[in-house]
Amino acid sequence: MAGFLGVSGGNAGSCADFRVERAEFGAGRRYDARAALDLSSHGVVCPAGWCIRAWPDLALLNHEELSYVLAGIADAADWEARIEQMRHAMLPFYEAVSANGGLPLHTALAEIRGQGVLLAGISGAGKSTCCRRFPAPWRALGDDMAVAVPCGDGAFRAHPLPTWSAVKARTLERPCVLPHSVPVRAVFFLARGDADEVAPVSGARAALSIYDAAMQVFSSVDHSAYTPGGSTYRRIVFENAAAMAAAVPAFVLHVSLHGRFWEKIEEALEKGDSPHFRRAHGA
Repeated sequence: MAGFLGVSGGNAGSCADFRVERAEFGAGRRYDARAALDLSSHGVVCPAGWCIRAWPDLALLNHEELSYVLAGIADAADWEARIEQMRHAMLPFYEAVSANGGLPLHTALAEIRGQGVLLAGISGAGKSTCCRRFPAPWRALGDDMAVAVPCGDGAFRAHPLPTWSAVKARTLERPCVLPHSVPVRAVFFLARGDADEVAPVSGARAALSIYDAAMQVFSSVDHSAYTPGGSTYRRIVFENAAAMAAAVPAFVLHVSLHGRFWEKIEEALEKGDSPHFRRAHGA
């Protein structure tokens, strides 16, 4: 998992935020953390107070006495099952990002001269195709998911995330380097068209679209994301989406089959609509 994220893994001792241990999963039985894992080795005194999210071969455990998330994993049946374990194990990371004002987003992330743009859209909207069509000096950092985090000055930076479907299919085109980040100059919501064109998006519509892009990520790993009374982070996600929409210019980008859509992106950035652009040029 660390390798697919482009981060260093291993035993980080007491500094770890996420620990993985093998666990026994009984077929057809409710997952019992106390029976499956040696919790005494984690210094847990109180037997109650666990928050457990479980899948057939993975359980994510939080406890008020632990400063980290404990993941119990069973032996995976095959490669695809192992990748599904990794994909679901990202949920605590997404929650931590959101708790600190950021968002996981179902977007591609591209970079030009040290500046980043997000291309948002549902599966099949053309994110991967756009990433393959970008010419130099453009560089695609990720074609399916990214995480945006606030920088404290009203700006946002974006980090790439793996394309898990490509990892599962063994067709990954570019490695993910999660520690690499770029300032977000703008977010573009993809739409197909007969000609390449860009149109600005209002703040309210941008906030809702960013919220949708975030909830697409959460719903892909959390079956309770849209269940009434289930997920507890929808309000936080919307508040973060509204903050991001207020800080980052948003546009609808119509992309044709053979046009030079990236030039439309460059034109939108050169107009100086981005607060990051104005700061960088002293405006």
